[in-house]
Amino acid sequence: MRRGTDILVVDERDTPVAAIEVKNRANLSASEASGIRRNLFTHGLSGPVDYFLVVSQDVGYLWGPTKRDAVGVDPDLRFPMSPVVARYAVEPSASGRLMESQLELLVSSWIQELTGSMSPIEDEPELSLERAGLTSALRRGRVVTEAVL
Repeated sequence: MRRGTDILVVDERDTPVAAIEVKNRANLSASEASGIRRNLFTHGLSGPVDYFLVVSQDVGYLWGPTKRDAVGVDPDLRFPMSPVVARYAVEPSASGRLMESQLELLVSSWIQELTGSMSPIEDEPELSLERAGLTSALRRGRVVTEAVL
C-alpha cells in the first residue's frame, strides 16, 4: 500500500513541489518530525519533492531541495505556527489543542493562500519560508489534499 501525504502542492505540469504532513502533537520536536518524515519515505512515499513540511499547531519543520532524497536528516528550518493558527482563528478544544482534522483544514487554507499570493510577504513564518525558497516555489501551484506521491 502506498502512503500519501496530507497536502501536496503541484506546479502547472502536475510535478510535486511541496509535501506537507500535519501531526498535531504537543511539543513536536525536530527529531519527532524527522521520524515522521523518515516513516513516510520508508512506507511508500515516493517521487521527488523539493520541499517537505511537518507541522503541528505550535511549530513547523521544513526540509528543502538539498535534502529531498535524504532520509533521517534534521530539518533545514524550524518555524512558529502560532501566527498562522491565530490568523485563521479556529477554536481549539477544551484542552487547547485543535483536532488534527481542524489543523489540516487550516494548513490547507494557509498553503492555498500562499499559492495564489502575489503581495509582498511581511509576517512570520512566511518571511522565513520565503528566505528558504518555499513561498516562491508555491506560487501558482495547486493544492491537492490526501495525495499519493
